[in-house]
Amino acid sequence: MSAHVDTSSPQCFDYTAFNKKKIQLLEDRQTEIERENQMLLNKITKIMATEKGQTQKKNPVRFQRVGINETKRKNDLIKITIENQNILKRIKDKKSVYDARTLAKEYQKHKQIKKNLCEYPVLENKLQSSTYDNNASIIDPNYRENMQTQQDDVSNLSNGYKNQRRSQSTKNNMAGKRLEPLHYEPGQLGHRVLMKKSRKLGTNLFIIEVSIKDGIFRITADDVENPLTRVLEMFESDGMKVVQQFFDGSVERLIDNLKITDKIYIKGLEKYQQEEKQQQSVQQNQKQNNKQPQSGQKFIHPNHQVHRQQEDKQNEQQQQIPQSHLSQQLNQDQEMHVYQNINSENEESQVERKIKQVQQENEQEQINQQQNQLRKINDQNEDQQVKTHQYKQNNDEEEYGQEDFEDEQQNNNNSQLNKKLENSQLKKEQQNIHTNTKLDQSQKQQTQNDQQSQQEQKNQNQNDSDIKYEDEECEID
Repeated sequence: MSAHVDTSSPQCFDYTAFNKKKIQLLEDRQTEIERENQMLLNKITKIMATEKGQTQKKNPVRFQRVGINETKRKNDLIKITIENQNILKRIKDKKSVYDARTLAKEYQKHKQIKKNLCEYPVLENKLQSSTYDNNASIIDPNYRENMQTQQDDVSNLSNGYKNQRRSQSTKNNMAGKRLEPLHYEPGQLGHRVLMKKSRKLGTNLFIIEVSIKDGIFRITADDVENPLTRVLEMFESDGMKVVQQFFDGSVERLIDNLKITDKIYIKGLEKYQQEEKQQQSVQQNQKQNNKQPQSGQKFIHPNHQVHRQQEDKQNEQQQQIPQSHLSQQLNQDQEMHVYQNINSENEESQVERKIKQVQQENEQEQINQQQNQLRKINDQNEDQQVKTHQYKQNNDEEEYGQEDFEDEQQNNNNSQLNKKLENSQLKKEQQNIHTNTKLDQSQKQQTQNDQQSQQEQKNQNQNDSDIKYEDEECEID
């Protein structure tokens, strides 16, 4: 009878029957136990080997620990120390990229460029400025004192800008849309920057600053690429009059009308100078007419009387003009006087340049004339030397002509003899070469004949042998 139900053990994998991880852990534990037992046995043997009466302060076994991987650990330690020494050597030989002095100098240069480009003063961060101060103190011991003075100047400037903006904002609110002209009391002292802008004139970029300091109106132009600065200075009253009357109180128009070469010039002042000259000529004519002699009585035409009455009325009206108008006229006269002085200085500088140019041209002409004279003298001396040399040569030829002729004949004879000898030697050499070639050819022919005779003998021997072989075959048959 066979059972219908399978009661045999189920099929399973090996890892379910045998736990390999557990077996490995047991083996590792067993090896550790064996190692510790071996070390303990070594200690006991060393202790037992010592004498009984001997006492020691230190345990020798403690300082003589021996492990299984001792040699490997020593080699690893040596390798690590060598690598560390090589790394330290490379670090010492390598130069550092970071240098506090160079970075401080670069920062100072960038700061100067930023100051030249910015319209308003730069306010730095406290952390940034503190780090830079620590680096800059290495270079310059007096840096902190200089920075304190600069910071005070910057704070004063910033306060001045703030006050200026507040006053302008209040004025703009009061006046509405229209801006009021620029006003400033000429008696006040101190430094005040009216405008600071960067303008490109030609190929150069300039930073132009218009400022008032201690009663002086100053225009400075700093070149960004070059360290040169151009300055134009005048009295504060004159500068403010120029801005208010000729440029309608806008400093920006004044900057637009600047011309910068070696100096700073203001465009458009020539017209005002011509008008001033015309006014002066008119005033001089009027003074001359008023200063006529009053000797004797003359007949006066009624038209002249009317003209004089009109002039009297005009004089009375001028006396009734308020003092403000008179002050304006005086200011205009002063302005024209300032422009005359400026233009006269420009004309004087141009005249001086022309005089210098003329002097340089005259000096060059004199130098050229002297050089031409020296050249002529040198040419004459050379001609004389050539003539004297030719004359000497002719005399020498006349004196030693016959001797030279005889020497030449002897030389010619000797040369002809030498040529004949050379020709005879060449002929002999050619004959020798010809005979040698003939001998070589005869020897070659003999060798060829010998070879041919040898070959003929060989052929005859072969034929004889062939004939014998054929005869033998015939006999056999």
